[in-house]
Amino acid sequence: MKTTITKILGVSVLLVLSAGSALAATITLTNGGLGQVASNPQQFGVAVCSSQTLSQSVPVNITVVGKTATINSVPMIKSGACEYSYVDYAQFGMEAGKTYDVDVVIDPQHSISSNSNNETVYSVTVPGNTTTAVANSNANLTANISSQFSNPLVAFWQWLGDLYRSL
Repeated sequence: MKTTITKILGVSVLLVLSAGSALAATITLTNGGLGQVASNPQQFGVAVCSSQTLSQSVPVNITVVGKTATINSVPMIKSGACEYSYVDYAQFGMEAGKTYDVDVVIDPQHSISSNSNNETVYSVTVPGNTTTAVANSNANLTANISSQFSNPLVAFWQWLGDLYRSL
């Protein structure tokens, strides 16, 4: 009887550990969109979304006009949530009033996730500069951003964000 219970417990522990390993391997990281904090028109944010709680930074490659920079996501992303990491427009030589294609790849080496839908291209129009904003309170300090990717979840989040901003 003792041997049978030991075997059952041993098999149960192996099954639980296997399930935990499989769960860790199925984490999905996706683009949650680009954004900008109105009070900081010099930067834009890249949202990284995770299907499970993530407790480490993830590399994010951003490419604009052939120039690529790698930034890290925030180190803690809750399950089902998105978190923004910010980068300067100037880092890519982006100029106010001009529109650029911004290619964003989350976890390009698939070090944490294995999903293939981790890349999105956005069309971004850089907002006016801060000196214009001080001189003219009607200056546009909001970037126009549109996704060129047909991910319905991303489209929904963008729609929801637009709805929230319009309230």
